[in-house]
Amino acid sequence: MKIPSLKKTAISTVALICSLSAGFASASESDPAAYELMQQVKFRADGDSRKSDITMTLTSKDGFERVRHITMLETDEGQDSKSMVYVSQPADVAGTGVMLHAYEEASDRDDDIWIYIPAMKKVKRLSSKNKRGRFVSSEMSFADLERLQLQDFRYQLDGNEVINGVSTARITGEAANDNTVFKTGYTRKVSWVDPVRHLIIKEEYFDEQGHHIKTMSADTIELIDGFWTVTSLHVKNVQTGDVTQLKLNSIDYNLPVKDAQFSMVALKRGL
Repeated sequence: MKIPSLKKTAISTVALICSLSAGFASASESDPAAYELMQQVKFRADGDSRKSDITMTLTSKDGFERVRHITMLETDEGQDSKSMVYVSQPADVAGTGVMLHAYEEASDRDDDIWIYIPAMKKVKRLSSKNKRGRFVSSEMSFADLERLQLQDFRYQLDGNEVINGVSTARITGEAANDNTVFKTGYTRKVSWVDPVRHLIIKEEYFDEQGHHIKTMSADTIELIDGFWTVTSLHVKNVQTGDVTQLKLNSIDYNLPVKDAQFSMVALKRGL
C-alpha cells in the first residue's frame, strides 16, 4: 500500500517561495548514504502490479467518524508507473476516481494526476498547485498519493532510532527547489526508514512556514506473497487533531493488467 496539505493563497505561496528559494539546494547534494536508502525505498520489491482493497476511516478530534471504501490498481512499466484509485462508498463520494501517471526522474516530467468528479461527470487534470488539495477530505493530499520523487528533496542521514521496536535510519529531506514547495506544500520531511525491509515506518511533514503539520505512522507490516506490505497506517494532523486511518483488507500482487485499465474511460467507469 503506497498510499502512502493545506491549500494556501497563490499570493502567500509565491511570496514565501521567493523568500525561501535562496536557501534551497539541489537533490544532487544529498548525503550519499541517505540518498541510497531512499532509493531502496522507492524501488523496493513489490511486484510488477498490485490491486488492493482499502478501508479509510476519517476521525475528527471530537471522535466523529466517516468511512470510505477504496480500490487501488497499480502497475510498473520500467521506472514509470500508473495507478488508479477508485472510491466506491459512501454515496457522497462514490464514483470518485483518481488516475496517476508517474514518470522516471530522468525525464524531468512532473507526474500527471487526473480526477473524475461524478457529480459533475467531468475529468479534471490537477495543476501543480491543486495537488495540495485533500483527497476525499482526508489528511492525505493528492501529492501524497504520488510516487516518491527523489529529486524533490535533499536528504541527510541524522542517525538511528528505534520506532515501535524497529531499528530505523532517521533521514531529513529538505525541499530541493521552489517547485517542490509549490506542488507539495512541504519544505521538509523527516522519514524513519527500516533499512532491512526498505519501508518508511514514520514520516513527519512540515509546511511552508516550517511548522510540523502531520505525521504518518505505519502500524502493522506483514509479509504477503513474499513482499513486505504495510497493512495499516494512520496520518495525524498535529494541528487539528484529526486522524486518517488506512486498513488494507486485501492485496493481490503480479496480477495481469491492461493499458485500457489506465485510461480516461476506465477513470469514469471505475474498478
